[in-house]
Amino acid sequence: MSKLPLVDQFLPAIIGPSLALFACTAALAQDGSSFGVTMPFGQNRQESPQVTELTNRAMVLSKSGNNEQAVELLKQAASIDPLSAVVHINLAAIFNELKRSEDAMQESQIAMQLAPTDERPYVTFIDAAIKGNHLKDARSVGQIYLDRFRKGSTRKRIERELANTSGGVKAPPGSPDNYLSLVTPKGKVVWAQSAMPLKVFIYPAGNCKGFMPQYNNILSDAFRSWEIASHGLVRFVPANNPGEANIECRWTDDPRLLPASQEGGDARCQLMNDSLVHAGITLVTYKKELPMTPKVIMFDCLHEIGHAIGIQGHSDSMQDIMYYEVYTSVQNPHVSQRDANTLILLYQQL
Repeated sequence: MSKLPLVDQFLPAIIGPSLALFACTAALAQDGSSFGVTMPFGQNRQESPQVTELTNRAMVLSKSGNNEQAVELLKQAASIDPLSAVVHINLAAIFNELKRSEDAMQESQIAMQLAPTDERPYVTFIDAAIKGNHLKDARSVGQIYLDRFRKGSTRKRIERELANTSGGVKAPPGSPDNYLSLVTPKGKVVWAQSAMPLKVFIYPAGNCKGFMPQYNNILSDAFRSWEIASHGLVRFVPANNPGEANIECRWTDDPRLLPASQEGGDARCQLMNDSLVHAGITLVTYKKELPMTPKVIMFDCLHEIGHAIGIQGHSDSMQDIMYYEVYTSVQNPHVSQRDANTLILLYQQL
């Protein structure tokens, strides 16, 4: 897979004169089972039965939550017919759902070249680029989308999301390396200093499959790591009961309870007058496709706590615990210096 920036690699193919040699348009069949693609020079082509079968099976798997298996079937279909727009459109969409942003962007590029009049790959590219903090790429393709699809079905949403990418709080000149602007799309959203120390309640795990008693210690260590990283700007103490807690933490062995079942955790935050007033963290103890080792648990704990204390988005570096792609730092999960710098800048001068 090629490295970003991706936009610079494909924009000439989209807007340059060579586009006419490679322009293809995809159209969904009436019954939704197959796609017709008009190839360059007016030559009409239809998806092969084998590609159609693989694609349909992949869609059934995806709808049932088996996205990884769906990806493998679509890869088979792409190897049979690399010029199938529908295969690349669906691969991009599933990669985006899996939060594999660069893969989603890559497949979207191919689909945009194959089907320049289909708005779906543009929308997927923009969504994936925003998730992966490739905001320049999102804005570049976003402008093409807005120019090309003036009556696009998702135009209003794209306009709103692109507007949010233009903001972000800029760190003062001379600040140490950080990603503050990437995680403050609507300004700083943090806990008031009057709320410190934040009270944390950890619910008993009960009979959660895969849970080990040391996981509670790992979670407590993760809170301490962020407190140390913040130089005391964010502090934590145990809560005696959920009613007095600022942050509630729960364990679950059912990833389907999370917004994205492939993730290892989730943080939900409540705001009042642009300040955090409550956060709930859910952490997964068991996954069939991934051993939940103590290192994986530590990664998930650190990442979700980061969200719970005000880091609204994700870092653009896989060296940081707040990088968007899960488990990139699982061999040595820790709050990086860049994570710490960003958190300190969030809470300074409040």
